[in-house]
Amino acid sequence: MEKFAKTFLLSCAIGIFAGNFIIGQTLPVEMAKAEQDDLVENSSFPNVVRINYSGNTATLSTPPNGVTVNAVGSKVSVDSSIEGLELVLSGNSTNGSLSVKTTNKAKITLNGLVLNSNDGPAINISTGKRTFIVLNPGTTNSLGDGKNYILGNINTKGTIFSEGEIIFSGKGKLTVSGNYGHAVCSDDHLIIREGTITVQNSVKDGFHANDFILIESGIINIASTEDGIDSEIGGVRINNGELKITSTGKSTAAIKAETTVTVAGGKINLIVSGEASKGIRGKGSVSISGGTIDVTASGNAFVENGDISSAAGISSDGKVNISGATTKLAITSSGSAGKGISCDGDLLIASGTINITTTGAQFYGGTTGSVAPDPYARGGGRGGPTGLSSSSKGIKAEGNLTINGGNITSTTLGSYGSEAIESKLLLQINGGTVIANAVDDGINARVFEATGGNVYSYSTGNDGIDSNGPVTISGGLIVTSAPRGGMEGGIDCDRNTMKITGGTLISFGGTGSSPSTVSTQNSIVFMGSLNQTVHIKTSDNKEVFTIKMPMASSESITISSPKLKSNAIYTLFTGGTISGGTEQFGLYTGSTYSQGSELAKITLSSVVTFVGSSQNMYGPGGRGGFGR
Repeated sequence: MEKFAKTFLLSCAIGIFAGNFIIGQTLPVEMAKAEQDDLVENSSFPNVVRINYSGNTATLSTPPNGVTVNAVGSKVSVDSSIEGLELVLSGNSTNGSLSVKTTNKAKITLNGLVLNSNDGPAINISTGKRTFIVLNPGTTNSLGDGKNYILGNINTKGTIFSEGEIIFSGKGKLTVSGNYGHAVCSDDHLIIREGTITVQNSVKDGFHANDFILIESGIINIASTEDGIDSEIGGVRINNGELKITSTGKSTAAIKAETTVTVAGGKINLIVSGEASKGIRGKGSVSISGGTIDVTASGNAFVENGDISSAAGISSDGKVNISGATTKLAITSSGSAGKGISCDGDLLIASGTINITTTGAQFYGGTTGSVAPDPYARGGGRGGPTGLSSSSKGIKAEGNLTINGGNITSTTLGSYGSEAIESKLLLQINGGTVIANAVDDGINARVFEATGGNVYSYSTGNDGIDSNGPVTISGGLIVTSAPRGGMEGGIDCDRNTMKITGGTLISFGGTGSSPSTVSTQNSIVFMGSLNQTVHIKTSDNKEVFTIKMPMASSESITISSPKLKSNAIYTLFTGGTISGGTEQFGLYTGSTYSQGSELAKITLSSVVTFVGSSQNMYGPGGRGGFGR
């Protein structure tokens, strides 16, 4: 087919089957934009056949030499061996169809057509060449297939089917009903350049292509039982346009690709409600560099092949990359164990505005699964149910998670295990603004590093930031908090090293970890009862920090900042009132503080200065006091 002369190709070196290809060969992925041969205006179609449907009959114009047109009632077949063939379709039939066989590319113009077939596709194209489907400006067109097909020589894949490429253009309107299979299907690739296309229902996929799917513009509305848009062995790319896709099936996706889903622009609204359904599913990767994307996922998790499968706004077996200053991504996931963004590889956020909310309960169990009891509801805190389980997550990466910029808000309001941002490997924040609000850990990582950016991480039931390995902070502003009581801490790295060489850290809550003496920047760690407001001033009464914590009280606070000077004397106050100034994550600048109760005078005699009761505190490098 022509696709191998014009698509970008992806080489894969593992030897398993994928569709009609063996991985190890080249697989087609999405094009960045339509090429010259995909523009109908770059081809000439002087040989015109007009077909007008009327009830159970069809009126045909005289075909040119090399074209045979037959009509049996309102079922029309066209066989062509010439170049430059255009079929202009109009009229209305509730029992009609069009079958096309041609050895060359062809153009089908819809010029006010209502065509419904009761026993097969409405339009069936038997050619490996391009078919241009043009929606004449100012026209409204409608196509539907039968709920039951008469099996035989006709294709059984959907309402509009072509063995070759399908390219839509024109500023008219088209409504498609897929009553048997897909609504629009190509065994090659599918391009939407413009027009208003509505799939009002589809038993299977709304748009389905064997290779890639490219949407350059247009207004697209799809309601499907299975996938809204599905590229079977290639990718999906959206450059612009307005899309609204609703998918209701189990384990389906609004947009799905075997390789990469790329969104470069457009206004996209995705609604998925089936169990373990996905808004965007790129099995290879997902790349977003522009556009406004709103995803609502409401399906619950279920047990599949001995594992738990759950719904997600964005899901990838590989990488996820999000960039673009104008990118706006909003995801709401309400089903049990639902995810906002979930990827098995690395996740990179370079820029854009991202808002994620997940509210589903933890899911666990045997053959069918169930919603787990919530230990927080019983006041149990950590522990939770054992065995096969999955919890809701805002942003989750099995690989490294890197944030270089953007404005990111991730909120998980589910139950035990619900974490706002999680990386199974390195979580590194180099820039941007990150707000994490969770029932469980606000931020969870194997290793946590911060070189810049503004971070606020708040947990109502566990750690503000939980690292299973070392923590390194060299820049940025980090404000993190955890509930009072238990082992939860504003920042917790167990027995690993917390090294601070720069930036500002304000951590309050329970008895978490403290900075290590390998740090080069001074820190104060205070253990004792604190009211919501905390104020630190120098010996000459100059403000260092004025802080209002999110909870009413706390039992510890850790502060590290370049403002804290060695051998200087500071006074710590709690309570009082704050007026005026500018607030960021509870940290005030330029405010007026009305003095509360003095707790301690602190002399910074070492890089980490401890004040107050020390029992149960993680010391530098480990648990159990300050002396380690």
